[in-house]
Amino acid sequence: MKFDRTQWRLIHFCHNPQCYSNTAPSLRELRGSLPIFVVDNEIYRYRPSVLVGTVDKLAVLGFQKYFAHLISGTTQRCPSHGYTSFGQCLESGAGPCKVVPKELERLQPDKDPIPAFLIQDELHLLKEELGTFNAHYEGFLQHIAEKQHQRPSKILAATATIEAYEMQIYHLYLKEANRFPQPSWRGGESFYATSTPLAYRRLYGGVLTHQRNPESAVLKILEIYHREIQRMRNFPKAALEELEIDNVTEDDFLDFLRLYDLSLTYVNRKATGGNIAYGLNQIVSPRFPQALFMKMLTGDNTMTEVGQVIDQIEAERDEVEGPRLDALIATSLISHGVDLERINFLCMVGMPSKYAEYIQASSRAARNHVGLVLVCFKRIDLRERSQYHYFLPNHQYLDRLVESVSINRFSAFAAKRTVPGLIVGMLLSYYSRDLYNRKLITKPLDNMHQLHKMIESGHISIEQLDEDLQRIIGAHDREISELQRRYLIEGITQELQTNWDQIQRSFEPQLRDAIHPMLSFRDVDETLEFVADGPAGTFVNRIRTT
Repeated sequence: MKFDRTQWRLIHFCHNPQCYSNTAPSLRELRGSLPIFVVDNEIYRYRPSVLVGTVDKLAVLGFQKYFAHLISGTTQRCPSHGYTSFGQCLESGAGPCKVVPKELERLQPDKDPIPAFLIQDELHLLKEELGTFNAHYEGFLQHIAEKQHQRPSKILAATATIEAYEMQIYHLYLKEANRFPQPSWRGGESFYATSTPLAYRRLYGGVLTHQRNPESAVLKILEIYHREIQRMRNFPKAALEELEIDNVTEDDFLDFLRLYDLSLTYVNRKATGGNIAYGLNQIVSPRFPQALFMKMLTGDNTMTEVGQVIDQIEAERDEVEGPRLDALIATSLISHGVDLERINFLCMVGMPSKYAEYIQASSRAARNHVGLVLVCFKRIDLRERSQYHYFLPNHQYLDRLVESVSINRFSAFAAKRTVPGLIVGMLLSYYSRDLYNRKLITKPLDNMHQLHKMIESGHISIEQLDEDLQRIIGAHDREISELQRRYLIEGITQELQTNWDQIQRSFEPQLRDAIHPMLSFRDVDETLEFVADGPAGTFVNRIRTT
């Protein structure tokens, strides 16, 4: 990577002068770099054809006026810095651009500014508050498309663990869903998968001890496993003889062994992971001729730290100098999207609370090679004891045990969180463009002077916004009951009125200072500060000093 001061862009480039990115005329001003943009402002300026991000990023439309470039189009183009709107380059003002408004290229309105195709991965994670907030913002995208006389995006949602998908899709997108592939009339068969001939990929085993707790059982399992791995690695010839394998060389055997010399221990709580890590370091590792090298990943780790561990695991697929990573302990942090060839032995300390999580977590093992998953159950837990006793039938009908996703886009209280952002989104992504094209405003409606002027002239009314919000959230959908509809409309109207009053009373120059949209779909409640008081405060301070 390097920084291009002319385009004011962080660019990725290829050292090979013959690379397509360095020779293709079609790249125009981007030639000499890969057409990849990772900075928000660059994405708004260059409007790439494919956007990759989390659903949380949709919250940006409630406070970033330039997000409208991605869903409502642009009106001008700066010769140095890409697309822009409202007669001002995105990099002007405090930025490096010195182009005056009359030098900007005037563009024809976009015929199809709305993204045509939306791919939603890990659909089952869009649930509860996150799913409900996302549903309202997805409704915003569909409503903006309709306002611009465009077709809403086609949606392809992917998931490995889903139940009652029709209801979840309805609440997320207010659409009917077609499932692909449909289940076959024969078990184990579908459009793209078959169980004939029988080939084992992932072997499951359940462990229930009489006296030991699951943590002690896992430590014993890890000790046995790594002792055997080290023995075979140190004495490959003897291992081949013991396994009665005579058609494999020692080098090939050691190369194969590198696929299995890493163990992954999956824990449901960070405290449990800490106990496992302590046991490996203080009890198990000292018994080995070669100390075990271990790392732990939890939600406390930064993305950089997680990426470094993943890179290390991938690099150690080949022979490397220095100590190799022997044991990895992780929470649900790695239960989605972590596909590593070397994870082929997985130990689970206790059963996850939901079968969907169990399926996702256990599938981290044996992605490309045959692997083993051992689940150590808690004897004192009646649920886990039952799961052990019905271990085989549970796995036979595992897909039927997946719980349905809890989501309700019509929750009256959800509107209180989403309406401020949806109001700002409508003002910045639709009404600003419409009024600017009609030459009624010169600046976007995040400028409070322009907004007050449009309200006073009647070009923007609370009745308009109320109708928009009801359509976005789906208050008039025929599937909801009249009582639910009434409560939902009341919630929308009340929150709109509150924010409308704040806009009209505000003396702030910017809209973002008058009303406060949510900054993230995980922004559920206001944070509270806990302060120790009275005897409790003395006790806490005493603990802190000791």
